[in-house]
Amino acid sequence: MKYLMIPLAALAVILSGLAHAADMRQPVPYMKAVPALELYSWSGLYFTGYAQYGANFTNQTTQALGASIDLGAAPHGPGLGGSLSLLYQLPASPWVLGLRADMSWANLQGTGALATGGNALLVSNATNYLGSLNGIFGYTLGSDQKLLAYLTGGAGFGGAKPNLQVNGLAQGLSDTSIGYDIGGGLAYALSPNWSMFIEGDYFKLGGKSVTIPSLGVTSNAAYDIFMQKAGFSFRLP
Repeated sequence: MKYLMIPLAALAVILSGLAHAADMRQPVPYMKAVPALELYSWSGLYFTGYAQYGANFTNQTTQALGASIDLGAAPHGPGLGGSLSLLYQLPASPWVLGLRADMSWANLQGTGALATGGNALLVSNATNYLGSLNGIFGYTLGSDQKLLAYLTGGAGFGGAKPNLQVNGLAQGLSDTSIGYDIGGGLAYALSPNWSMFIEGDYFKLGGKSVTIPSLGVTSNAAYDIFMQKAGFSFRLP
């Protein structure tokens, strides 16, 4: 019996070795490499077109008839605009810096009227264009960096066209007001070259005055303008 166990043990060792060798010859399963997430870069030169709607919420103060009268002309309206932007995204960073030149047809118009003591007072105000030269400071959001949140601000200017009429006598002015603008927005990359955005801006521009000398009546117009924009940008390849 003892001599029978020895060959059986040897056979077991041989079979175990053969099984292990067979396992060694099994091909290693192929594991497909997971591609790295491609990060979007906002660096480039952009041409932008947009639609906008805005309003000037400041009343016109008129010194007339021995009193100070505030008339809310409330110029407002839809418009169109465009801009040229140069953006640079810092290497291996979510921060984006840039410069932008912007010009738009603002189309802000409004009137206000008052009749008192037999006198008819009419004021109107219009801002036909707005422009700015701004810096841009942005930060990318999301794992692919396709969403950009940004702030913008710099020098602003706009058309100033206040008018005053008292008892049929009128005086008007057509000029450019200069000041500053600040704003912020969100942009999203739709493709390597196209993106869409929404933005809100505030313009603080210098006031203008018109006077009817024969009546000694003066109207002071201020320009505190809020604009809302939405549009598309194309990045040059």
